[in-house]
Amino acid sequence: MNNHNNSHKYERIESEIKKELQKQIVYGIKDIRVSGNVNILEVKVSKDLSYAKVYIEILDEKNRDEILKGLNNAKGYMKRELAININLRKTPDLNFIIDDTLEKAKHIEDLINKIHSNQ
Repeated sequence: MNNHNNSHKYERIESEIKKELQKQIVYGIKDIRVSGNVNILEVKVSKDLSYAKVYIEILDEKNRDEILKGLNNAKGYMKRELAININLRKTPDLNFIIDDTLEKAKHIEDLINKIHSNQ
């Protein structure tokens, strides 16, 4: 029972962090490289809340590296905003990870379509 409650607690925290970070990306970060170019897909926090893996989708592939630099430059601001807006005993350090699962799936789908069209 306790384990289930803990997992629910972490899911709730992850969901709150995800919502807050997405709000910051849309409304808070003034860096034009980032604004409107990033979707937060998922957040996973460590058990002690020291770290949060933030899985992101970058919408502007051509400027992927610049957008990631902009996000990393905004980490301090984002962490401070999390501390202000979400009541946690510890505010996690943010680690942005580009999730290219959708990109890979599209590539595989394109390959399958190419094979079918050649038959």
